[in-house]
Amino acid sequence: KFIKNNNRTLIDVGANIGSITIPALKKNFFTNAIAFEPNPESFKLLKVNILINNLENKVKLYDVALTNKRTIKTLKSDLKLNRGDNRLINGKKIGKNFFRVKTDMLDNFTKKFNKKNSLIKVDVQGEESIILFASKKTLSKKIPIIIEFEPLNLKKNWKKYFIYIFKYYKYFYDLKDNNSAKKMNTLNNLNLLYQKYLNKKSFTDILFI
Repeated sequence: KFIKNNNRTLIDVGANIGSITIPALKKNFFTNAIAFEPNPESFKLLKVNILINNLENKVKLYDVALTNKRTIKTLKSDLKLNRGDNRLINGKKIGKNFFRVKTDMLDNFTKKFNKKNSLIKVDVQGEESIILFASKKTLSKKIPIIIEFEPLNLKKNWKKYFIYIFKYYKYFYDLKDNNSAKKMNTLNNLNLLYQKYLNKKSFTDILFI
């Protein structure tokens, strides 16, 4: 409804096992995709799911965690209750739920993209701010971006993070509201959204344009 589909590429940060990328391509909302998933177990399933759905020619897969620098870090994963709960931590812990993974920056993958040919979706368990603070080149292109908004999972400096996003985007949509109207990017509007989902102990996805 909110953006024109013009041979768009979906840039899926936190792709998990393909639950967003695969239906987006199968339903022809996008012509191709780039998917990032650092969890080795989920990445294996992602590759298999892409093959099962005959999408291997439409998707580029990267088993890296996007963050604010290129290095090697430890990924802590919840393999029992929530396979999508993966978080980068300090140290070199070893065990069933810990993986050493490559990291990189979003700017290194978006040189060919702009607001007319792509859409970014970021869902990384509250670590979105770390990625986006290091993505000035990407954000300056004003590529539409979808970010999970969960008050209970936001860090203390969440307002600073969104003020930073406001530098690049003028409006947002609440994608969980079927009757969502385009709203100006102001702290007042964002505070109202924060209280709404905090009271519900729930979450939504925000589309910034």
